[in-house]
Amino acid sequence: MKATVEQLAQLPLFVACQTEDLARLQPHTQLRSYQRAEIVLHEGDPLPAKLHILFTGVLQVQKNATTGKETILRSLRAGEIFAAPALLVMNKPLQRSLSLRTVKF
Repeated sequence: MKATVEQLAQLPLFVACQTEDLARLQPHTQLRSYQRAEIVLHEGDPLPAKLHILFTGVLQVQKNATTGKETILRSLRAGEIFAAPALLVMNKPLQRSLSLRTVKF
């Protein structure tokens, strides 16, 4: 499912964009839904060159120690961007150094 122009206009990143610009961006969007406690991005996996924006809910950014202990570094809320470094590095695959888990929707 695609994000609507109205949904995009509500995100802080796009609040200053014109409706026409958002309409051009809209076909390139993809909405995904996750269950509570689901891992959205796994630590160590390749990082896709996509812009990830949290529309609703809360994600926990966590680091896993070699002992198996999980440390929560921060929580992301609606409107925040995550996994953006992959957009900035061309022709060089990046790995996720952190995991993201859903908390609340």
